[in-house]
Amino acid sequence: MIPLRRAIGAGMAAVSLLLLTACGGGGGGATPPPGDSDTGSYTFTPVQPAATITESNSGVSNPSEVVALIDSGLDLNHDEFQGDNPVGKPIVTTTTDSASNWCTNTGGSGCSDPNDVSDESSHGTAVGSLIAGKTLAYSGNSQLAVYDVSDAASGDITTVGWITQAMSDLVDNGNRVANLSYTFDAVTARQVYPTTSTERQQIDKFVNSGAVLISSAGNDAESYSDKVGSTWNADVNEANTLVDQYLVVGALDGDELASYSNFAGDNPLVQDRFLVTQGTHTVAIANSAPDAYGTGTGTSFAAPIVSAAMATILSKWDHFTPVQAAQRLLDTTDREFANRNDAGGDDYGDTSCGASDDIDCGLYTYGQGRLDIEAALAPEGVLSVATTASVPDGSDPDAGSSITTSGLLLPAGLGDTADQIAAAASRVEVFDELGRNYTADLSGMVQAASDPTQGLGYRMSEFLANGLARRATSRDEATGAVQRVHIDGSGRLSLAAVGTDAGSGLNVEAYHFGHGTSAPGTGASPGMAMVSYAGNTPMANQIDSANGMSVELPLAPLLSLTSRYWQGEKRLSLDPTGAANRISNAAVGLRAELADGLDLTAGYAWLDESAGFLGMSGMGGFSTHSGSAIGLMQLGLNARLGPFSAFASYQAGEAQAQFDRSLITRLDADVEQLAIGASYGFDDGRKQIAFVASQPMHLTSGAADLKLAADRSRDGDVIYRHETVPLSAADTPTNYEIGYRQRLGKKTLLGINAIRMENAPNQPAGNVDHGAMAILGYQF
Repeated sequence: MIPLRRAIGAGMAAVSLLLLTACGGGGGGATPPPGDSDTGSYTFTPVQPAATITESNSGVSNPSEVVALIDSGLDLNHDEFQGDNPVGKPIVTTTTDSASNWCTNTGGSGCSDPNDVSDESSHGTAVGSLIAGKTLAYSGNSQLAVYDVSDAASGDITTVGWITQAMSDLVDNGNRVANLSYTFDAVTARQVYPTTSTERQQIDKFVNSGAVLISSAGNDAESYSDKVGSTWNADVNEANTLVDQYLVVGALDGDELASYSNFAGDNPLVQDRFLVTQGTHTVAIANSAPDAYGTGTGTSFAAPIVSAAMATILSKWDHFTPVQAAQRLLDTTDREFANRNDAGGDDYGDTSCGASDDIDCGLYTYGQGRLDIEAALAPEGVLSVATTASVPDGSDPDAGSSITTSGLLLPAGLGDTADQIAAAASRVEVFDELGRNYTADLSGMVQAASDPTQGLGYRMSEFLANGLARRATSRDEATGAVQRVHIDGSGRLSLAAVGTDAGSGLNVEAYHFGHGTSAPGTGASPGMAMVSYAGNTPMANQIDSANGMSVELPLAPLLSLTSRYWQGEKRLSLDPTGAANRISNAAVGLRAELADGLDLTAGYAWLDESAGFLGMSGMGGFSTHSGSAIGLMQLGLNARLGPFSAFASYQAGEAQAQFDRSLITRLDADVEQLAIGASYGFDDGRKQIAFVASQPMHLTSGAADLKLAADRSRDGDVIYRHETVPLSAADTPTNYEIGYRQRLGKKTLLGINAIRMENAPNQPAGNVDHGAMAILGYQF
């Protein structure tokens, strides 16, 4: 050790500046930097360098973080510092002779060349190579700003002001992280120098900048707490404390504290800012061949590993302040190694250390523990999908949704659309509880799934239950009110209605329906119950249960106004949470009798969904719970000629949805539904045959607009990229059905249906189902 002192005034203590000769030193040729005579040779388990982040998530080159190297200079001709770092930035950004600047600023004479940062001792070259060297760097995202604080002739550091000048210079250059591999405790210096001194003012300038200083602990095998005495306790009473911007780094030999390394000691303030990492590394050698390397041992070579970790964190997340980055390193240290190693008296949880034998031995020896860069880079807490302008960092519960509760389920018939949305979601930024963004593949959260309630088998079972229904109709002669009640074969109420007699002029009916039954009074039917067609009201046959009302008002002898409204719920079978989708329908139209037995209807209908979009349902970051709306123009034609009847219906319109807190911002689609059918009754009405061809409500074209987080700003705003994905079904759903009814007796009815369903919207693309069923009913 080389003690260096400078008088600072009568009655004041001197500040010692100790060069860590165990960590650096001269050396020519391929001779490694010397170590203290008592340090020996060590084996160790190296910390792996952090993976270089070569580009930001928005696709542009990722920034580097400049680390201020306050040291003996740098050999700029060494191979380690030639050219650019892995992200395309110069390894060395600026060079400053801070010793020369101090000389000039304090009115000295014979000041050295301000541009000369040559490294006479090789210490700075060795330390700098571990931070940002081309092959030795522990952070490929770092650059070096060199601040030479050594004597130009000897390489020694003889003046405290040279270091404080460097602390001031680096603030002027905008550096946020500084590495000082010397036993210079800036906290102590701040307390020793008077507030009017240049040294104190320069340290205060550093404190006010928010930068962080990483300092080596020293190689005296002593308590760092004992070395600094009570100065740290005094510093925390300052308006701005340097302690919070300070890290002290001790050295490990394998899983144990190196025999030469100073340790944290008994001061809790020191323990809170103390951490350890390996102290032996391959380093670059100055003033020799440009490819000269050696081995560096000491806490001087532990400190740059921590500085490199700081650079990696700040280059990835530049919204982090240096103080936050330093705290992250402290919060994520590894302590398990202390309880695994063979050393005694250093276990965390063992409170038998210190002068009073009551201090946690782990804290006393290692401070917060061993640097763990992987843990520091790992997400903190729950990862969230961003859906608003602000980064979801836990401060605003509405800013995002947990990825564990996010997902999008589409009908199987939209499998191609599901694949395209999944592809867009394969690279999305998600955020941890510290507001740090990570690239995530959310494609697995987008799935196409079959809805069992829309398959032919389920529809047939519902039809069978309704076909075996018990039906009752009554008419109140005094009021003209008509009541209808249907109880299906499963004992469920499928229809309950009360209304006025259709022949009394104004016709009003209130009703409850569900379980596959079509809404009453929807017109356009073959006059026979069918499995595949339930009237011209979209999605009515999918309702679990609904309540509604219809009104028909005569306007002229051959013209009437019709209107209806119903609202019901359907459990979202594609939603694993079991949520319900509230569906409501309102319609208004005109019905005109064009000729005897020929009616034309025209109108407009609105269909709203509270938590879905045409069978699509999403949760969390893919939420569709703002609902959707469909507007439809409707046309229908009914013809009756003796035993023959026919109908045709067509509906077309637009479906739209907008979601405020979802990766899906907007959905637009063109939809249509059509059907034609005919029936014929014969044998005095005892027999009837009918045919229906229909295309259920389906997409003809459309698009989904997505906003996907691509990055974040330093101010906490999410940067989104926008994509548009076409909505389309691979095939058009088409149903064909033939029905036959025959009354076998006064109370006996036979029904036979044969069905072919092609490309059902909620079934896999290209699906074809066939089915046939017979019902024999007897009324008791």
